[in-house]
Amino acid sequence: MDPVTGEFIYVPIPESEPFGKGLATPYSEVFPALSHFSSLHPEAKQMHVALPEALANQGMHLDPDFESLTYGDNGIRRGRGIAQFEPGDALVFYAGLRPVSPCEHRLLYAIIGFYRIASVEPAGVVTQARRSENAHTRRRSPTPTDIVVHAASGESGRLRLCLPIGELRDGAYRVRRDLLEQWGGLSCKDGFIQRSAVPPMINKPDRFMRWLERQNPELVATNNPIPQHRGRGALGDGRVIVVMLRQPSSAQDCRTDPLYEFGSFGLTDCHNRNLLLDESATGARLAFVQGGRGEVRLVMVTPPVKVVDHGRRREAQWEGQMPLRFSEAPILINNAGQSAVQGFLKFLEGSSCRTPTLAFSSAFRSRKKPLDTALAAELLCVWDKFQVSEPCLWAQHYGQSLWREPRSLDRHRQSTYERKLAEAKGGIERTACCRPSSGSDCRR
Repeated sequence: MDPVTGEFIYVPIPESEPFGKGLATPYSEVFPALSHFSSLHPEAKQMHVALPEALANQGMHLDPDFESLTYGDNGIRRGRGIAQFEPGDALVFYAGLRPVSPCEHRLLYAIIGFYRIASVEPAGVVTQARRSENAHTRRRSPTPTDIVVHAASGESGRLRLCLPIGELRDGAYRVRRDLLEQWGGLSCKDGFIQRSAVPPMINKPDRFMRWLERQNPELVATNNPIPQHRGRGALGDGRVIVVMLRQPSSAQDCRTDPLYEFGSFGLTDCHNRNLLLDESATGARLAFVQGGRGEVRLVMVTPPVKVVDHGRRREAQWEGQMPLRFSEAPILINNAGQSAVQGFLKFLEGSSCRTPTLAFSSAFRSRKKPLDTALAAELLCVWDKFQVSEPCLWAQHYGQSLWREPRSLDRHRQSTYERKLAEAKGGIERTACCRPSSGSDCRR
């Protein structure tokens, strides 16, 4: 959480039971929110804004589920009191959150959600059609004595900004004394909230509600709202499209596209018959991948692009920036079957191609379909780790993004861009891609 603004990411505990078929809630669902939050807080330690690798392929116990407005618990032990609640009663959710900037405490205990109860029912009576609504009914074998709370829409949800309430006092995290006085106290000793075998009760609900209303909290029916088009972490419409770039055919092959430094792709007409056949890619992020000897690496993920029709050709445009050096870029697949994005290994399962890199190239050579949500989120999570990396990882010129730098670099990329743009608009005749046999400049 950001202790200045109150923005936070809700990351639940791991699920300890196997999921029913089609009911899994993988941790990849929080990747987009974590990625966005990380990009807005480059000063934060990566361990505080990135999911631990051990959890990446696990499922989460998504409870409460603010999107479904449900909460589950054990109805004969921990949640026994909640099982007796009636419509109109309330649940207040709090969590221990890690500040991403210097703060008085290592953790901030804060209120993150509020439910006005609509109904409480045993998990065992939840119908098959509604089992996807809560963590306790998503399990392969729901416990009949568990209970599921359903909250009233419009009066319940996740807080968009958390409300800090705790402090480290007498060796444990407790509700601040000034708040205990305003609320009328809790059923636990001295506001103890660090661990709760049984959720503490609010002694004076009316006093607490008056305090809460003064805070003017904004409730949202989603687990992690992601602001759109904010800073370099903007996610656009959520789509990520992999663009497989051509390898240089020889040491004399002078590459033109993408023109990274000008935020331009497509002016050489290479993708105007698939990805840029129309303007449907507008709003998506392009993941440029470059092949090498026995490997494929991710050299750039653009911000959301705009596809512009120039008449003769279409161009994907974004705010220009340089890619990663090929040698430093994350490996998406190599012939040893390794990947920084584990989802690609599963994606390529069953391919009849001779090697993993050939399978990858076959799948993405002319693809215009976006990655599925989970795979896109995992790729973005990997990419965003490089957004605060050392300058030496980034290419100084386009040739460094290739596995083998051309002997003859284009030293006049600005002129090349202007000429290609004019060709796309029909201002001059088209020219072929230059492959000079000698000389230090790439000329046409």
